[in-house]
Amino acid sequence: MGSRGTKRREKNRDAARKSRKKQTERADELHEELQNLERSNSALQKDIAALKKELHFYTTSLERHKPYCRLPSSLAGSSSVTRTNFLLSCSTNAGQCQS
Repeated sequence: MGSRGTKRREKNRDAARKSRKKQTERADELHEELQNLERSNSALQKDIAALKKELHFYTTSLERHKPYCRLPSSLAGSSSVTRTNFLLSCSTNAGQCQS
């Protein structure tokens, strides 16, 4: 085989080494990306839990307030934002709704 075969094997060995190094680097990058995504997911899950708790609080508060508050008929066809803003400005005082 001679020097041509030796050069070919050496070239092949270098190519294999380079390929393994590149594969290892890519695996490291993917592992780091996975860790970042897991941290981000965890933070988002905490945000979701906090928002669900807040939603429950406001829903419960609104349900407790409903018997004492009469939404004006002029707001009946309004957007939910308008109705919500009205309800937020409404304060219950001894069973009376005052806005």
